[in-house]
Parts: sequence; structure tokens; C-alpha cells
Amino acid sequence: MDDKMKFKYYLSGCEFDFKDTDAINLLSLSITHGSYIVAEKSSSKEKQITEEREEIDYETMEKELLEFLVKNSSYYFRSKKEEIKQYLNSLKHALTEYLGNRGIVREIQMKLTYRGSFGVSSNFGQIPFEVGLYIHPYFNVPYIPASSIKGAIRNAYHYYLINYENKSSKETEDECKRLFGDSNFAGLIGFTDAFPIEEEKENGYILYPDIINPHYKDAKNEMDVEPKPIIFLTVAPGTIFKFYMYVIKEREKDKGGKKEERKIEIGAKKDLAVKPIPDTENLGKLDLALLYGLSMGIGAKTALGYSQFVVITYE
Repeated sequence: MDDKMKFKYYLSGCEFDFKDTDAINLLSLSITHGSYIVAEKSSSKEKQITEEREEIDYETMEKELLEFLVKNSSYYFRSKKEEIKQYLNSLKHALTEYLGNRGIVREIQMKLTYRGSFGVSSNFGQIPFEVGLYIHPYFNVPYIPASSIKGAIRNAYHYYLINYENKSSKETEDECKRLFGDSNFAGLIGFTDAFPIEEEKENGYILYPDIINPHYKDAKNEMDVEPKPIIFLTVAPGTIFKFYMYVIKEREKDKGGKKEERKIEIGAKKDLAVKPIPDTENLGKLDLALLYGLSMGIGAKTALGYSQFVVITYE
């Protein structure tokens, strides 16, 4: 391994070589070492810096941690890639077996067109970078929870009904409840978490450094502005993710002695196309919402281009 892959861990005073300790948990390292940096930075403000005590460069410490996480997460992802793919194949098999003739499983592969920012308030990366990122607790790679995917596609479906079918707010909400469910009735549509299956090709990164440059933090007027860059982690553009959408064709519920039934319509220009093909005229409303929702983005800062996807496989 390259010497740059080693990282000085200030809590123990030793160096880690990821190749020799590939069982190390990147989430734990980020939180514990990040907490150390934040605590030291805070305490140094209260201490008098004397000639005998050399001032610590905390920005350098943060950059070293960021570089270590970016490089070693790529190494770790390559070692876990086949296991992730096997897990996804097993998941598809289990869903297909469970649904049988009652439902459909669709496979989606999508590529990040720009940097991905998912889970900005999650623990990984928030300390000390202030911006978090979803990292799977077992695979130790960035992922997108099913709930985030469902929310993005539900919003896209809602948008489609309002703007292209001119439905009222009540009709739109009823349609969304039929497919995506509500607090009283399970929906007909479900999603799995999305996992990376291929890293970006140019540098082989799975994580990517980014920067925010806030100008007005603690500034009362323009003369007090002191831009201070904040570095943080994102998912590398070009990373390919894979997940499944599963559809239950109909559900029944006994509601106060009265049966309520919800169905999904399959056919030309209904909820779903019989077979997804690259022709928008033949795709159903849900198919279109899925493609639109992913292109608009999942997660934070989508208006700036973050977390937007192009679908490369939909079958």
C-alpha cells in the first residue's frame, strides 16, 4: 500500500495501515477521531497559547482524516463489491419468491450525474466536517435508504398528477395514498435500499471531497464577512447504484366492517407498463414518476445539482 494510505490516529498515537487492518470501522473512526478534533479545537480557544505550546493545525488534521476516508473507503468498497452484488441478487430472489404471482419486482440501476449528498444530519462525516453522509452499518459503504427513494418518487408522482393530469389536490392525495400508502393502509409500492455496485471510473473513488464556503457566519454586516471553507464528504459522481421497486397488485382491508380494496393498473398509460421500454408514450404514470424523481435528485442540495441520477437500467 502507498504510504499515503496510512493515517496518524491521534487518540492512540499510532498509525493505521488500512490494508493490514481492513476490519476497522470507518464510521467509528470518523466519529471518534472527529470528536477528538472538535473537542481539541474547542478547548484550545479557552487555553492561552504560549511560546512553549505549539499551536495545532486543526484544518490539516481534518484534511488528513478526509483524505484517509476517501482513499480507504475506495479500497474497502472494491473488497466488498462482489458481496454487495450477491446480497442484492439474493434480495431480488427473496422478493420474487415472496410475491409470486401477486406482484412484480423491477430492477433499477442509476448513475450519479454529480456528487451525492445523502443523510446530511447522519453521524458519519458530521463530526468534524459538519455535513453527514449515510454509511451502511454492515457494508461500510455509502447507501440510500429505501425511505428516501420512496419519498422522492412519491413527490414526482404527486407533481405528475397535478401538472400533467390536472387532478385536484384531493384526487392527487387519494392516488398517492393508493400507491404509496398512509398511516392506515399499506401501499402497493415498496423499495429497497440502494447500494453502490460500481465506483466512478476516472479515479476509482466511492467518496469524494467537497467544500462549502459560508460568507456570513457570525457576520453582522459586509465588513465582518470572513469566508471560511468547510470541507466535507460526498459520494463520487459516476458511482452506479442499484435497488429494487416491488409492486403488490392488490390489497384488501376490512375497515369498520366494510372492505376497502386497492389495486394497481398495469397496461399502456396506466400505473405501470407491462414491460418497461425506453418509450415514454408506453410507460405508465409510476414508471415516469420514477424516472423523473431520480433525475430531480434524492437527498440534499438537489437544486444545485447534487444527488441527481440518470437511470441506466430499468427492467
